[in-house]
Amino acid sequence: MKQIKNMIIVILAVISGLVSIAYAAEKSMNPEEAKAFYKEAYEHTILNSQATKADYARYYAKDFTMYMDGKLYHFDDFVQLSLERQKARTSIQIIFKDMLAESDGVATVHATHIVKNDGSKLDLDVISFFRLRGHQFASGNELSRSQA
Repeated sequence: MKQIKNMIIVILAVISGLVSIAYAAEKSMNPEEAKAFYKEAYEHTILNSQATKADYARYYAKDFTMYMDGKLYHFDDFVQLSLERQKARTSIQIIFKDMLAESDGVATVHATHIVKNDGSKLDLDVISFFRLRGHQFASGNELSRSQA
């Protein structure tokens, strides 16, 4: 019985080590790569007027969660909102003012300039923070305010 208990402890220790190794492997980006990933993801999703749900799935984890101005969005809701916003505008421009990154996160301060289909303009200051898991966004938190 004691041998079985010791074997179970060894097996659990090995599994725990493998989980840690797998998690460490997911955190493979250095800060510069994380910044480049962030910009690439935005170019292919948020800034891309032709982006699809498949484009978002490439950069955002299926269990992605996003707080935007205090409201929680899960992956499907976030993508739906993003695609609706994409259809409601003629142009969008993002100007990064500050960007900090680590292997598992990116924080930005940026200005967003949007021209809507009706010709009206929306200018926002945005502070965002994203957690990365591997080469995907795992979660995000974004606060925005009008520049008016």
